[in-house]
Amino acid sequence: RHWRARLDEASTRGVCAVVSARKRRASSVVRVRCWVSQASAESARNDESDGYAGAMVPGRVAFVGGGHMASALLHGMVAKGVVRSDQLCVCDRNAHKLEAFRSKLGIENVSTDCVAARESDIIVLAVKPKAAGGVLQQLELGKMREQKLLISVCAGLSMASIQTLCGQSENDASTCAARVCRAMPNTPALVGAGATGFCVQSGLPHSGWDEAQVRAIFGAVGSVYKVDEAALDAVTGVSGSGPAYVYMFIEALADAGVLHGLSRADARGLATDVVLGAARMAREHGDVHLAELRNRVESPGGTTIAASCALEASGFRASVHAAVAAA
Repeated sequence: RHWRARLDEASTRGVCAVVSARKRRASSVVRVRCWVSQASAESARNDESDGYAGAMVPGRVAFVGGGHMASALLHGMVAKGVVRSDQLCVCDRNAHKLEAFRSKLGIENVSTDCVAARESDIIVLAVKPKAAGGVLQQLELGKMREQKLLISVCAGLSMASIQTLCGQSENDASTCAARVCRAMPNTPALVGAGATGFCVQSGLPHSGWDEAQVRAIFGAVGSVYKVDEAALDAVTGVSGSGPAYVYMFIEALADAGVLHGLSRADARGLATDVVLGAARMAREHGDVHLAELRNRVESPGGTTIAASCALEASGFRASVHAAVAAA
């Protein structure tokens, strides 16, 4: 805002100078251009603080696996300008999926052979965990001369396991051409509202650069949280699987509305909107404890406190804890 104000001021002065003294036109234009350049630079710095805005992932990025999550990330990255289509490579056994990426996103570098990903600087492993071992063995990253950044979104597959599959000693990252990161996104990434927890190999020369690329890629489809690898199982239980719990709650709340006389459409709409509104309140009032937000709805002797007591008596809180532990 500061630079924009300075730019407006400079532009006004420049115009007045041109009108009142044509001899100084050239110098006035130079001054205005100078302010434009400075303002643009400041705007770019401000945009970078917003997350993905202004961030461009350098080099080539390959996705091995073209499922729903990969599709969400690819669409988000291209839409947000994180990468250009000509930087991307997608490998998947389904030729129809590849054709969709070519037609919708302009990604020409597609292949049914995952070996094509070896030419990229960043490889996103987006296959089912049971298929990851075979894919990594085919990639033979341990035989590559240049180090790659390998980002795995395979649930339950540890960095140590991935390093072993790549032919790398767990305690010596220099023996393999892959620096491993893990990320756990969730399905709301499909609508740009995902939540991703990630971890990187610490203590490596490029760990800061690696973290920046992970933040740029997953920040294109939602919020990003850095955690220790030991916490990724909890991330899976809370945000990775969490959308299913929320859908179940919305479904149950809507069914209860229908039971008490609401139409199916109204019940679903109200249940969905109350979750959206409550989530927004929780985010925008992050300094207020969630119990306090709940207490603000629960009037003494009122209907809401009676409902809350019924939920507690039914084991609502314990059921949520059990679900996260099971996941």
